[in-house]
Amino acid sequence: MITWIVGLGLVGGIALFFWIDHTVQQRFYNRLWDIPVHIYGSSFEIYPGLSISVTHLEERLLALGYRRVEKVQGIGEFNSASTSIDLVTRPFEFWDGPQPPRDVHVRFKNGIVESVIDRSTGASVNFFRLKPHLIGSLSQNQHQDRFLVRLEEMPPLLLETLISVEDRRFVSHWGVDAWAILRAAWSNLRAGKIVQGGSTLTQQLVKNVFGRNDRTYERKLLEAATALVIEYRLDKRQILQAYCNE
Repeated sequence: MITWIVGLGLVGGIALFFWIDHTVQQRFYNRLWDIPVHIYGSSFEIYPGLSISVTHLEERLLALGYRRVEKVQGIGEFNSASTSIDLVTRPFEFWDGPQPPRDVHVRFKNGIVESVIDRSTGASVNFFRLKPHLIGSLSQNQHQDRFLVRLEEMPPLLLETLISVEDRRFVSHWGVDAWAILRAAWSNLRAGKIVQGGSTLTQQLVKNVFGRNDRTYERKLLEAATALVIEYRLDKRQILQAYCNE
């Protein structure tokens, strides 16, 4: 009889693992890396012979968020005179490849671009592009716009503080912190209700991604099991990066 119970428990545990693992791969990964597709208007190309005045190009630059300055030194800045404009364009991705910043001098004559010169080399430029307007975005989540930040791009102090405040044993546990659970269980027992969670950072990530906010023991057990699977699938750096991006 005991053998049957142990066997059924083992089979049930394996089935639960594969079900959670499938859920994590299907829902967790799709949600975690759901980056909206940004839709831009057509890019604006500037080249010798283009029919545009200094005033009209100034208006377009201001509409794109460029800053008018006395001396152009950085990206997104421009300075204009009666027959010319100096500017440093913003970099962006385009269908034919990345568009790096261009430091250019644009000269006008009779409402037409007469020449485009690279200010750093003095060479003639055939054309350059301005980053187009963002029209909108498409995402599985219609109420959210987001972009991913890599762990190495985040301030080290921020990460240290996050771990210290949220989950001091983050680097050593496997997704569930037994000591934190015992501490929370004692507090809840004394209060006669759930007043403390004891969740790890990984468990909080599960709650954020799957949107489970109900504070029941059944939910906590499922959350813990899911956290164990995530720890099996991802390393600590990937988990921390995912948490910070949520």
